[in-house]
Amino acid sequence: MKMLSIILPTYNEEKNIEHTVTSIAEYCGAKQYPYEIIIIDDGSTDGTYRLACILGEKNNSVSILQHETNRGKGAAVRTGMAVANGEILIFLDADGSTKISELDVCVPFLSQGYGVVIGSRYMEQSMVVRKQPPARIMIGRLGNMLIRFLLLPGIVDTQCGFKVFTKHGAHEIFSRQTIEGWGFDMEILVIARLLGLRIKELPVSWYDATNRASRFRPIKDICRTFAELLLIKTNILLGRYR
Repeated sequence: MKMLSIILPTYNEEKNIEHTVTSIAEYCGAKQYPYEIIIIDDGSTDGTYRLACILGEKNNSVSILQHETNRGKGAAVRTGMAVANGEILIFLDADGSTKISELDVCVPFLSQGYGVVIGSRYMEQSMVVRKQPPARIMIGRLGNMLIRFLLLPGIVDTQCGFKVFTKHGAHEIFSRQTIEGWGFDMEILVIARLLGLRIKELPVSWYDATNRASRFRPIKDICRTFAELLLIKTNILLGRYR
């Protein structure tokens, strides 16, 4: 296995970060994969950064970066990707909603010419162990329908927080990324397609983390995501991702 870089964007994940980092380290150790874990604390107001530093002291494969203020998940992922040293780069949610073991089915596709492999919660074989509230599911599905129609036909779930990249693919994509909020997921997939990188979508097991307060703000998040969708569409038409 080539060197893995696992990027963990975190914001107020004090209750989850230790378990997630430990499970990643145990997985890579059992597989004998060389790895690095890059934690990006995105301006947390709880003890996430302090705990991340402790984890870094215990494991020299763990490094920690910090944004002084909360800039958004997209900004945190981009920061991690910029310093990653691996040949295979992964970002996943720090709450552990998708397990690192899903990497087993993703990596073979990278050797088959795919530049990006993404997890999906909405494919027929996907397994959602603990579902989100019905209203959020409905809003998410409607949003994905709009994203597919305007930007990414053929991709069922653009927003799942488990994505794997080749080193070349990650460099080309994230050097062009502009959106720092939730809309970055759809932007990086748009960029990948425009660059001719092949994308493989695979079903994953996923569960809705409930041991922290939800950050979903229906009206604000819907309006922001729609605005970011329109911005991406404008960037495409103006050739800004070339």
